[in-house]
Amino acid sequence: MLSATPDLRPFEIEMNGYRIGEWSPFFAQDFEPGGVEWRVQDQEAPDRDGVMFGRDYANPNPAVLSLVSMADTTRQVREDLRELAAAWRWTERRDTPGDYTYLAWESAGEVSVMYGRPRKFVPEISGGALHQGGVVAALEFQPLSPLIFTGRVESHSLLIRPLDPPGLLFPAESPFLFQGGGQPRQGQLTVSGYEPTPFEVHIKGPISDPKVWSTVGGWEIQVTGHIAYDQTLVVDTMANTARVGGSSVAHRLTRRSDLNAKLKPGTQEFLFSGRDETQTATATIRWMNAHTGY
Repeated sequence: MLSATPDLRPFEIEMNGYRIGEWSPFFAQDFEPGGVEWRVQDQEAPDRDGVMFGRDYANPNPAVLSLVSMADTTRQVREDLRELAAAWRWTERRDTPGDYTYLAWESAGEVSVMYGRPRKFVPEISGGALHQGGVVAALEFQPLSPLIFTGRVESHSLLIRPLDPPGLLFPAESPFLFQGGGQPRQGQLTVSGYEPTPFEVHIKGPISDPKVWSTVGGWEIQVTGHIAYDQTLVVDTMANTARVGGSSVAHRLTRRSDLNAKLKPGTQEFLFSGRDETQTATATIRWMNAHTGY
């Protein structure tokens, strides 16, 4: 899930709460955000000079960190390395398909964030490095996408539209049956940044057959069935997941639902509908502004 942007000091780096910097056990001697390599479907033109272009896909390279120990003693270096290794293993969520964490860094007064998973961890303890307290550790963080996010997590919420007032046409026969329908609730949100950005939809019950969709981009997300009053449906288009209470409900998505949907930069309308007699269900869209530059 999207994380609040941490408040970092100059040149600090943070991964899932573990901080690297001048006031921490390790300092980043070198940091490369990774960049992008293109996976293309180009083919040689069979009957002319040149090539035929296909679809292009951006593969994010791992972010690479080279760390130096700030410790003065061999014992402290060992303890710091063990703490760093434990944090980089990210054991609390790495067994859950689709889950990810964040890597954030401060540069020129701005905090940037990428989402993914920690990968490579190689401490350099050869020769006298460990004894001298100048240990270098090489780390890699694999981004989920080539997007880099800046600023805070933005959000916009809608309360389910009140049901249409029920009425009766007379003459009528008992028993009387009232059914509330209601029109979709509409809202507007403004996305900054330079790239279409993935987002989360949080729908809090009680509600049946909730649906959220946008007039810009042509996407929609709808889950069939009921979401109880004490449950929240979370759809994450960055991880391509739909969950209630940690359990996947992807099998309940309608065919038109788009788990790859993104919000385009600019102002756009989104709509929320469903059946809720209590008129208390809410839908919240959360996103961060995105770019691919550094």
